Amino acid sequence: NIADNLTLDLNLHDLMGFREEEVGELLRLAGAPEAEYARILDDMRAWYNGYRFHEEAPQRLYNPDMVLYFVKEYAQYRKYPRYLLDGNVASDYHKIGQRLRVGNEVVNRQVVEEVLREGAVQAALTIQYSFARPWTRDDFASLLFYLGMLTIRQAVLTQLVLEMPNRVMEGLYFDFFYAKLLEESQL
Repeated sequence: NIADNLTLDLNLHDLMGFREEEVGELLRLAGAPEAEYARILDDMRAWYNGYRFHEEAPQRLYNPDMVLYFVKEYAQYRKYPRYLLDGNVASDYHKIGQRLRVGNEVVNRQVVEEVLREGAVQAALTIQYSFARPWTRDDFASLLFYLGMLTIRQAVLTQLVLEMPNRVMEGLYFDFFYAKLLEESQL
């Protein structure tokens, strides 16, 4: 992503994660029985799928770290991991809290509250950040997108509707943000 934002390149989209057929092949290699295959894939879809980095991408992608964690555990024990969320992908909650303080905390809080309330936020992606102009809600929504906390649901004219991609992001980040907002509101 140096000098060119490769994340947004439609031609490179599928390199950002696993496609569903790739996840299916990994499950088969891990020894998932055919009778359980559909159920396991449904669960993995809810927890690890959902990433879309370009509005024209034909399919959503799975988080590769989480898929490999699940498949490794399943191959070894022939059952789901004890925790569907790999602790290695969880950021330090202090660092997550710091993200709320980047730029304009009031604007950032409004974006998070909208995502929590509505399930999505509409924003124009910030392609290049500048300290020479005021921090906007689009800047913060874009930051959450670039960090993988939000993903593209759809395009609406020049803006994107950004949503949480899966249960992992809900569990890791937005549960934290929700608790943080309640704490700061003294509720």
